[in-house]
Amino acid sequence: MSSKKLDDQEMQEIKSACVELAAKFAERGISPYAIAACLAQTSFMIYKSMLNEEEYNTMIDYVSESRHRVQSLDEIKEQSKMSLN
Repeated sequence: MSSKKLDDQEMQEIKSACVELAAKFAERGISPYAIAACLAQTSFMIYKSMLNEEEYNTMIDYVSESRHRVQSLDEIKEQSKMSLN
């Protein structure tokens, strides 16, 4: 599987598409916890497929160590509103 380096706009487009997909499932009454669990599991599956064991473990450690930097959806929405004004 090949990959190209993405710019900030492309990364934002991917992120927005993932958020939209999650919102669609939530609108159908799917538990936000189930949606988040599936997204996380899919992410880890992709990482595990692309990285060797040491790289994967390092990435998992980094994710855990950076948990305090994760923003809530409400925080992201608020920032988007502020940037439009």
